[in-house]
Order: sequence, then structure tokens, then C-alpha cells
Amino acid sequence: MKRKVLNLTIGIGSLILVCWGITTQTMLLKCQSDSLSSIGYLVVKKGAFFERGDIVCFQGHKPQYVKGNKPLGKRILGIPGDQIQKVGSVIKVIPSPFILPLLKQTSKGEPLSPLSFTIIPEGYVFVAGDHPKSFDSRYDEFGLVNIENIRGRAIWWW
Repeated sequence: MKRKVLNLTIGIGSLILVCWGITTQTMLLKCQSDSLSSIGYLVVKKGAFFERGDIVCFQGHKPQYVKGNKPLGKRILGIPGDQIQKVGSVIKVIPSPFILPLLKQTSKGEPLSPLSFTIIPEGYVFVAGDHPKSFDSRYDEFGLVNIENIRGRAIWWW
């Protein structure tokens, strides 16, 4: 009987510890735009570790044409030191294999200009949505995202 009580206590204690770890180290966020294909919600692991290709959530970045300070989710395509090339009507982040089309205006008709950086500086990342018409780091009006504004990396999404 004592062994069953001990095992039950250890099991409940372990469950509480796991739940505490999940709630303090992650957050559930609703995706605020349609820039990430078929993603409505993100479970984000808090912290600053991320790499090219990760979906990240950031807040505090204040791009032109975006009202409020809602958390945004985008994919990191460029990290400090990567090269940015504008070729005709597309932009490339090297060594990323993606070629991103450039738009002349937002869906609401506001003008867009290609990002003026040629090298991503320390402390910043280039983010982009999966949708070709996403408003993201391709444009000076959105710009590069300061690493300090990244709240975490998505570990699960649906």
C-alpha cells in the first residue's frame, strides 16, 4: 500500500513539474496574419536560440503600415552576416535558397521600397512570410528585425 502511494505521489509530482516547465518555458500564440501558410496558432519556446529556417514570434518591432504592437510570426531567412541581393523584381538572401518577389505596393495601396541593406548586421535577422505577398523584411517599410524583439521560436504549429 505504501509503495502505491509513493508511486502515485512521484507520478503526480512529476506531472506537476512537467506542466510547470511547459507553462513557464512556452507560450501559445494566435498567428496575427496570413503570411505563414496554413498556420493559425504557434506554440513558442521562449528564449533567444534560433537559426535560419525557424519560425519565430517577435513583438516590439514597429514596421510602417502595421498598427498596434501585436506579436508577429515569420520565418527567419537571413542571419547576421548573410548577403542581401536585389536582382530586378526579386530579392535573395544568400546563402538561403529562397528567391522572393518584390511588390510595388501593399494590399491597401501603400508604396513599398526594397530593403536597402546589403549585409545583415549583427543583432538583426531577415524574416519573411511563406506567402509571396507577405509584408516582411524584403521592404524598408518593414525592415530587419532586432534579435532583442524575438520572444521565441515556434516548436509546434497548426
